[in-house]
Order: sequence, then structure tokens, then C-alpha cells
Amino acid sequence: MSHTGSCFCGSVKLEVSGAPEAMGYCHCRSCRSWSGGPVNAFSLWKPTAVRVVQGAQHVAVGLADGETGRIQLAPQACTDGVGGADDEDRQVRQIRQGLLTVRHA
Repeated sequence: MSHTGSCFCGSVKLEVSGAPEAMGYCHCRSCRSWSGGPVNAFSLWKPTAVRVVQGAQHVAVGLADGETGRIQLAPQACTDGVGGADDEDRQVRQIRQGLLTVRHA
């Protein structure tokens, strides 16, 4: 199964396939600031399961939080973050759960 999603303005679209490695919520200061809400819902995917299907030229990588060293992928067009690499070895990709379109069987 695959899911698609995009940033707010639609300039960056991505697709994730298979099942996530994990899902969760975070309420640390960095995630609250990044999501603009009291919690951030996310899913973790293997790098091979995440594909930018449109707007790769708009994606920039930047240091999100000096405390965690997390790398975030943020569209330069609308600055709505789509996800990031959530560990030092970049073995998983964190995708903001709210931007994925969920299809029910």
C-alpha cells in the first residue's frame, strides 16, 4: 500500500510505500514549533520507502534543532515542513502524519 502527501501549497509531493516502521507523537519544544500545534504526529519510514515525486528542486535540508541534530526537509516554496531524517545515521525518515492522504479499504 502507498500513501501520498504534499506540503501546504502543493509544490512538493511525496509518496510513501509499505508500512511505517513506527508511528508516534511528540510534544518537545522543537516539534511544537515545527508543527504549530501542541503535538506533532509522525510516522517513521525506511529511506527506500519515501520518494519525492514532485518538486525535489524546492526541498532544502537544514538543521532543525541544535539539541537533537535532526535534519528536516522543508519546501523552500511555502516553508511547510514535510519530514526529515530522525537519527544520526539517517536510517529512518520522519514524515508529518497530517500531510499523508489516508485511504481506507
